[in-house]
Amino acid sequence: MGALLALAVAACQPFGGPPDEAADPTPTVVASPRRGAPVAGMPQALAALLDRTDAAAIEWQDEPRLAEVAVKLGADGRWREARALYVAADADRFLSLRASGDGVAQQRPTLATLGLRPVTEAGVASLPRLPGRVRNPGALASAAGEALAECGVTAPVRDVLYATGAPVTWDGSAWTMPPTWKATLRDQRGAGATVDPVTGAPVANGCLRPSGGEGGA
Repeated sequence: MGALLALAVAACQPFGGPPDEAADPTPTVVASPRRGAPVAGMPQALAALLDRTDAAAIEWQDEPRLAEVAVKLGADGRWREARALYVAADADRFLSLRASGDGVAQQRPTLATLGLRPVTEAGVASLPRLPGRVRNPGALASAAGEALAECGVTAPVRDVLYATGAPVTWDGSAWTMPPTWKATLRDQRGAGATVDPVTGAPVANGCLRPSGGEGGA
């Protein structure tokens, strides 16, 4: 499901490469929230990332719901880029937030750009929250070692996508597939595996070929 959303949003590229200027020509930079000691440097854990992006999302809508997180890893395993996607009830846009050491840059592409529809209040309420025991990218890659091996992934993981499938799987009145959190891990060739984000256990038919196509485990 995460791969489905990643492919769908590629049209406006909220998670990688240059943004779609037509969708949101001037990204807004929001300063990182200050809680005690100043926030500095690139986040290196999901909790640290969400401390920043949740604060920015609440300024966008009263009750935003996290739908996706994407993290790019360097050769040393450290985070190089991180983005979070939020949806909100009846909003005609989704919120894409890119975290860096300088703060949080935000874009608000319209759902119509991707041929998607606003999610109703009931639909947003039914989106599951990120599991409390979700593993950080490095730990998840280690836990998912068996699944990655079964999918033929031998190179280090470079991209980790945590996704619910929202908003792609919303048809205007209901979810076409029940939204659940899954994680897709890929190496630099694009080969990868989709796994449970808490246990690292493989998801059925979750292998991804370097071309981006999906295949059986």
